[in-house]
Amino acid sequence: MNGLPIVIIAEFRAFPGRETYFAERTRSLMQEMHTHHGILIHSFHQDEKDPSLFLFYEQYASEEALAAHGAKPEVALWRDELPHMAERLSWRRFSMVDYFRTAEPLP
Repeated sequence: MNGLPIVIIAEFRAFPGRETYFAERTRSLMQEMHTHHGILIHSFHQDEKDPSLFLFYEQYASEEALAAHGAKPEVALWRDELPHMAERLSWRRFSMVDYFRTAEPLP
């Protein structure tokens, strides 16, 4: 550990006919996550050519922040529902080596 944020990149494939539900359910969860301490970035993406493919890019301030996020009841409910919405294709954890910030914030 180098004291820099922890990065998680995860890919999911929504089951046929569940793409819209998966996206809406995940966006609903993300609204609740605004109160989770230590989440620096949590972004949710949908593939432009394959609408069943989704990606999460997450940054956590610390190991404790990642653990606290994972222990939240709303995250547990989403995980319980996941087998009915999508399959997880990958989940990778990275230690940040270096970074810079742009002058322009995200909209």
